[in-house]
Amino acid sequence: MNYDGDDHHLLVLAAALGKIKFDQPRGAKKLSWEAVGVLADDNLHRAYGLCYYYTVVGWNQNKIQAVVDNGDADQFCKGGTGPNNFFVTTNSGTSTALSGFVSFLQNNAFASRRAAILPRGFGFGWQGDHHVLQVACNLDADETFITNQKYKKADTDAAPLATPNGRAGMGFVSWNTSAIFKDNDDRRNYMFAELVSGMAGNDVDVLQPPFRILPIAGPGFFGACLGESGPAGIKTEQVTIDNIPYTYAIPMLTGWEQWYGCDDHHVKEIGMWIDDIHYDVPPNSGVGTLRYRLSSVLVDSSNNTHGYRHKVSVLELKPLPQPIVVEPPISER
Repeated sequence: MNYDGDDHHLLVLAAALGKIKFDQPRGAKKLSWEAVGVLADDNLHRAYGLCYYYTVVGWNQNKIQAVVDNGDADQFCKGGTGPNNFFVTTNSGTSTALSGFVSFLQNNAFASRRAAILPRGFGFGWQGDHHVLQVACNLDADETFITNQKYKKADTDAAPLATPNGRAGMGFVSWNTSAIFKDNDDRRNYMFAELVSGMAGNDVDVLQPPFRILPIAGPGFFGACLGESGPAGIKTEQVTIDNIPYTYAIPMLTGWEQWYGCDDHHVKEIGMWIDDIHYDVPPNSGVGTLRYRLSSVLVDSSNNTHGYRHKVSVLELKPLPQPIVVEPPISER
């Protein structure tokens, strides 16, 4: 997203995909969704641009065992009872800009199956607009497990399990998400929101590399300058992941972090995305190679450069048959 014209403070930063529908009227098949984005300072009437990248995953139920839960398809984040695939909350009770949240989905079709949480959107918001030093988000560690604690669900806290024991399976999937939204101050109150889909099935798995986010300090009296080399603007890199033992592999940007090197600044353009995706499986190899391009931008009108990190989780579908190794006869060994 980018402001139209000059750079400005940030009040709200958000992007999400919702209202996902798959219709088959009279035999035809139609997939539809809506994309929303917010880039705003205290002047909520500033013009801005939005560009987003998406991946569509389709499969034959007779060949791949998988089901998906996109939540309510008629409106964004409706709250109340029903299939709420989102939460919105604040960073209450924290002593730094780092916040952590746990959430869950429950779908009877997920029972006794492997599951993956698919990112569909996020939102950050301050009570008043400010400069930006660091923005980060990390969706991590989803498991088909639930326990007796409070989880973030819609706009409240929910405790789906009344007993003191944990429970595996039963259609529950839980995960944790961490977030950072800060300027030079160590901490400010902010809102955070997340929107996801769930996918489960005997042919579904997810590869999740370790990734963590931590707040960086503003310059202050003794603060260090985390200057970044290179020109300002969009930075790109090519990434390769080898030895994936699945027929299909889809990269998902589940963790990311961006920061200005020396001080907090206005924002003119901000974003991170993956594209140019390729997955190749050599015949009879039993493994494939995933390649994608990662791009990041965080810049103001003064062309201050930025640093970034990212995490890609890989949605893996249908295990590959392993190659048969034929041993030579004993007489030839």
